[in-house]
Amino acid sequence: MLVSFWSVKGGTGVTSVTTMAAAAALRSHREVVLVDLCGELDGFVGDGAGRPGLADIAGVSARGLDDLVSRDGSGLSVLHRGRGRFGESAAGDLLRWVEFAESRPGVEPVVLVDAGVMAFGDDSASWSTRSEIVASSDQSVLVMRPCFLAHRRALEMSNAADWWVSPDSVVCVNEPGRALSTEDIEQLLGVPVVAEVPVVPEMARAIDTGALLSSTPPAVADAVASALGWDSGGSIRPERRGPEGPGMGI
Repeated sequence: MLVSFWSVKGGTGVTSVTTMAAAAALRSHREVVLVDLCGELDGFVGDGAGRPGLADIAGVSARGLDDLVSRDGSGLSVLHRGRGRFGESAAGDLLRWVEFAESRPGVEPVVLVDAGVMAFGDDSASWSTRSEIVASSDQSVLVMRPCFLAHRRALEMSNAADWWVSPDSVVCVNEPGRALSTEDIEQLLGVPVVAEVPVVPEMARAIDTGALLSSTPPAVADAVASALGWDSGGSIRPERRGPEGPGMGI
């Protein structure tokens, strides 16, 4: 299963939600691979600074890319972004590696992609790589806050076909006191809000100390797992839709 998380505005909490999804998958006893496309995950799941990643190679085989995945034996692995610019083959390299990872006997990995901000002004290589990966995912999850600026940016981008990757669902990072609601987000985008993540001091401290993976409250992890169709009894393996294929709801 390949699940991509992204947003239309910086500071929304994409990396936090991706990390919470990893915590949820680990609680469901799944092998998890985090793919970092924006260089932010290192602060959440360990120091990968200086490690080679997807942006440092071009046209590598699936097995060669697999050699770059950091594994610690806990069930959680990380494919780092790297320091270079994404090459033209980066998205294809990653998608071939996902198929390779899923083909292993007895292994059913959950691959979670932190795609960061998908917005106007991205350089073409970065946009092409991230949009192809998001569009080819089994599940594309937009992370939003119920704020006016995010609402306006999503509306602008949804009206610009060349810059919009239609999400399957939304995870709302919910702050108290906002005038907008999850219903407003659903009405704007026409897709369901499948989970709400509260902004509370305990979560902020866990993020600041790099302990979110181990400190995600069970109730939050369970809510994310339920939204993504994971439970203790099994998993969902929808058909990968591809850039031009139909969306798969969560």
